[in-house]
Amino acid sequence: MKFNWGHGIAIFFSLFVCVMLTALVMSKKQSVDLVTEDYYAEELVYQDRINQTENSRIAGLEVKTKMEGDFLLVELPEIVKMKRGVLGSITLYRPSGSEMDVLQEFNSSNNGIVQIEKARLHPGTYILQMRLAMDGKDYYIEQNYVF
Repeated sequence: MKFNWGHGIAIFFSLFVCVMLTALVMSKKQSVDLVTEDYYAEELVYQDRINQTENSRIAGLEVKTKMEGDFLLVELPEIVKMKRGVLGSITLYRPSGSEMDVLQEFNSSNNGIVQIEKARLHPGTYILQMRLAMDGKDYYIEQNYVF
């Protein structure tokens, strides 16, 4: 059988279809996680987060972290340690997968240290997000943490 231009076109289109089907199958296997499930509502209140971050900067709030034994210790800012009744939360946000996020609630009566079990963390990069309310103002602190 003689190879002519019609055979070449048929082979080209067959290979093109195979490549496109392979790309389709691979894209269906890829995990697509949004930063948050309620993305648009978060966008509407983003200015509040900017204001909370500015409040934290003005107040000089900083978070210190260290690994000790089987725990990640998050040390609250000094001004928070001195006040009573301060409530807040720490989220260890994992950009590569929402199933690895860690949420820990806290109050200022626990000696200014928040313990997070090492077993709840997976090796990689986390973004530590701390939200707290104190003296009628909301504060937000964010820093990167590599475990």
